[in-house]
Amino acid sequence: MVHNEAYALFLVATLAFVAPVLSRWMRLPEAVMAILIGVALGTGATQTAFDAGFLRSLADFGFLYLMFLAGLEVDFDQIQAGGPGTTAFNMVIVLVVFGLSLGASIYMGWPLVAAFAIAAMSLGLVVTTLVNTGRSKGRLGQRILLLGSLGEFLTLVLLTFYIFFEKYGLGVEILVEILKLLGIFLVALVILLILRRAVWWYPHRFERIVCQDDPSEIGVRAGLALMIAFAALAAFLEVEKILGAFLAGMMISFVFRRAEMLRQKLASLGNGFFIPIFFLSVGVGFSPASFFNPAVVAFFVPLFALSLLAKLVPMTALLFDRFGVREVLGSAFLLSAPVTLMVAIAKISSDLGVIDSAMADAIVMVALAQALLFPSLFQLLFPRPKQEVKA
Repeated sequence: MVHNEAYALFLVATLAFVAPVLSRWMRLPEAVMAILIGVALGTGATQTAFDAGFLRSLADFGFLYLMFLAGLEVDFDQIQAGGPGTTAFNMVIVLVVFGLSLGASIYMGWPLVAAFAIAAMSLGLVVTTLVNTGRSKGRLGQRILLLGSLGEFLTLVLLTFYIFFEKYGLGVEILVEILKLLGIFLVALVILLILRRAVWWYPHRFERIVCQDDPSEIGVRAGLALMIAFAALAAFLEVEKILGAFLAGMMISFVFRRAEMLRQKLASLGNGFFIPIFFLSVGVGFSPASFFNPAVVAFFVPLFALSLLAKLVPMTALLFDRFGVREVLGSAFLLSAPVTLMVAIAKISSDLGVIDSAMADAIVMVALAQALLFPSLFQLLFPRPKQEVKA
């Protein structure tokens, strides 16, 4: 490891520790703070170190881990508790979001990938904001979580098909790639059924995986092994590795429904080191001059507005399910802050070459602005209930 990489690694490790402290002090999401710190760092030796070498590998692994945790956040208990009717109703809302986003992208004359940036929904800030406001267990919170889960899954699956289309066009090759993708889903399904049945029949043998006090942390090792195995399988089949990592997270969430401690351990490992390095790398690659670039601003303003409208219009359907106007607005605000997924879309699209640097910077800027504004608006609409003071 060369000296500038060692220096950059030390600096990044230190800032990964400082970022959550600053974010809490400034009341900003940790992902936003890490990106902003990266923007401030993005010059000289630090930027060179992130372009290649050990730090780049750590940042790429952090990206995989981010998608792994996204799959881990999918709550299958909530999906099943809602019943087929509620799930179908929510899926229609999500599909309308994507339909409106596609229409807006075509109307604006943007690349098709812009539709994913407009429609993107994820659970990262959603979960944090709902917990902070004490709404995660309520009827509205559960509905938002269900919509976010469906939206996040659909975004990643459709994004994968879009990547195939951009790489191979319409022809035999794309059919081969779709078959590979279906193969990954089939492997995941087989492993899922085997694990689910094994846990059902031999729960004592799997107890160590979810045990709180296991010094060997078998559960964490199993989670990492599954994530890396599916990412490697996706890479071997020339499919996006993030989809493999996402499926691995979903498998753990599906099989171990009550393993909250295992989820916390896996999330702590990623959020404590790997994921902050990814967000720092995003900031390092972001040019501060983009804030004043007319091409970036010209894309930023309509994208920001359309992203909110694409959520707000379909969410009015909640009025027919005994939700009020305030709940509709709150749902649209919270689901319009998918900072992690927006950053992922910008990175993937930029790597594919389907968007230029100005558009990629604009997508990151929209993600930052949404993450700063919309959770705060939700908290204004739904302040945390005051606890009663016992006499």
